[in-house]
Amino acid sequence: MMRKASVLMLLFFLAITKCYCQDLVPTDTDALLKVTVTNLDNEPSEGEIIIFTSKLSEKEYEGITNQQGKFTILVPKGETYTVKYRNFGYDHQYAEHEVPEYAGKLVSKINIKYQLPTKAVLEDVLFEFGKDELKEAAFKPLDKLVVLLQVKKNMKVLIGGHSDSAEKDMDLSRSRAAAVKKYLVEKGIDANRLVVKGYRDSMPMINGKTSEDKKMNRRIEVEII
Repeated sequence: MMRKASVLMLLFFLAITKCYCQDLVPTDTDALLKVTVTNLDNEPSEGEIIIFTSKLSEKEYEGITNQQGKFTILVPKGETYTVKYRNFGYDHQYAEHEVPEYAGKLVSKINIKYQLPTKAVLEDVLFEFGKDELKEAAFKPLDKLVVLLQVKKNMKVLIGGHSDSAEKDMDLSRSRAAAVKKYLVEKGIDANRLVVKGYRDSMPMINGKTSEDKKMNRRIEVEII
């Protein structure tokens, strides 16, 4: 048994055993990962997206937890993987997991524990100054947010638009949030799960006067309702 420290006061547990599985089974080349995800109160977390990225090939292996907070997945042996979890369209590093080059059938039991924040800034969801048209860089994180909302079917979110002191127009901050909602709806998310609100420049992240400070204040935030 081996423990590794991880970010955000998280726990990472690894155990290697012989496996007798009914569904996915380990092979001579692939290990079976049996993953369990819980919150900090040890309650199972359903609909969590966990990604294992090979440090050698950069190939990604992704799983989604069921009602018991579990999933199984096959990955090549003899590689080290970066373990990430997804929240609000972004992948956050949790820990690293080494799968040894084991001669026999191999299973790794992995317990992952974290508490997702209920609010986040979509840092790459940007607009041209004075406009509500999404920049192309926004599509990738929004597409990941779509996947998250598809998995967590009961999740409702508030989309908040924020402008800076040079963009005080309330309609602009709201119309930017509405543009995000429109994108998500076009990707198949129920509009009733998305609430839009414009805050103008009433809630700055930073009170600085530089162009970079103002850029930080021009943002989209999402919050679980």
